[in-house]
Formats: sequence, structure tokens, C-alpha cells
Amino acid sequence: MTGRLAPLHLFEAVLAGAGRDVAQASGLVVRDAALLVEHAVVHHDTVPFLTALRQRGVRTALVSNCAPNARTLLEATGLDDLVDAVILSCEVGSAKPDAGIYRAALTALDVPAGDALLVDDQAGYCEGAREVGIDAVRITRGQPPRPGEVASLLELLDLF
Repeated sequence: MTGRLAPLHLFEAVLAGAGRDVAQASGLVVRDAALLVEHAVVHHDTVPFLTALRQRGVRTALVSNCAPNARTLLEATGLDDLVDAVILSCEVGSAKPDAGIYRAALTALDVPAGDALLVDDQAGYCEGAREVGIDAVRITRGQPPRPGEVASLLELLDLF
């Protein structure tokens, strides 16, 4: 997830380890990206939430721990067009909950940590943001939220 091994090299290593022809690796990279796009699920509240933030002039970044094929997914779904910055762990060399990925987002948005908010579904990632000085809210889809958590992104719009 931190970009140390490109997808092509990863597939080549797996194929070589299995005694298979590494020439198949480039085709697997393409198919892997296609499968990601084909099976991705964008939650029902994501686009309305990002659209509302954009309409209110709130600068946003999508921060994700992911493999390089994630950018293809974001472009295919149009989510990259709904945010001001896309910060991918595989591109910045740092993954949540490490401080580097949060700092990359703050830099991209030109926002001080005290003025930022992270929304994530992982408690540890929220804690990592708080350690950098970013406030955080955990989203708990499909289960009752605890204090300080939300069940839907749309619940957060009143903060903006």
C-alpha cells in the first residue's frame, strides 16, 4: 500500500513463485484494475455528501490506503472530480494511521491540522489523525453509532 512494489512487479513475483510464465503479468495488472472497477461499491451517501461540501466551498481530500489501481477506480466512478485532492498511500509512500499521509492531505489542501476533519470507518485511522492534530469522526455503517460516531455521511453536513 505504500508503493514500494509496483503492481507489475508484484504479479511477476507471484507468477515466478508459482513457476508460471511472468509474461502474463501485464495482462493481470489490466484485469485486476478492471475487476476493481467492476465490483466497487460507492455508498449511497458519498456523492451527495461530497457534492454538498463542494457547493458549500469546503475543501476536501480523499485519503486512502490502497494499491495503484485505486486511481483508476476513482476516475471511473467520478469521485476524483468531487474532491480537491486525492491522497493515495501508494503514491505518497505513507499509509494510515501514519502521520505522513495526513500531512500530505493537509499540504495538498493548504489547511492547518486544527481546521481539518477526517471521516473514516476505522477507529485506528481516526486516532492517527488525532495524533497529528486533526479532528476525526468515525462512520459506522450498518450498526448503531456510539457517541462521536455517525451512521451516514449526510449526518455530518450540519458541521459545515
